[in-house]
Amino acid sequence: MAAGTDLVINARVDVFLNGTGGDEERLEEAVRRGNLYLEAGADCVYPIFAADAGIIRELVRRIDGPVNVLFRPGTPSLAELADLGVARVSFGHGLHRVVSGHTDRMLAAIRNGESPYTASATS
Repeated sequence: MAAGTDLVINARVDVFLNGTGGDEERLEEAVRRGNLYLEAGADCVYPIFAADAGIIRELVRRIDGPVNVLFRPGTPSLAELADLGVARVSFGHGLHRVVSGHTDRMLAAIRNGESPYTASATS
């Protein structure tokens, strides 16, 4: 806190991204790793690519600290994630991708001598 800024150590658990086995095995491993990370001083557990509501519910229930979920297509809505007890939501590179696409469309319109604010450039 010497810099006047809080720091959150978000411990990423990759078993849903790179793990092997079925959902139950991945869940067990994510819970095991998540709790070990928290014991080691992490502030939050980030089981990246966990997207199933039932699995997320179990992660929140069984991990002894806050859980972070990556919001992407196929993930429960933000309201559902809140109802499941998710403490933190990340958007990964999704927001950057959307902004970059929008910027590309606007620049293409300018390059073509068109207004960057037409429906086609801003949609």
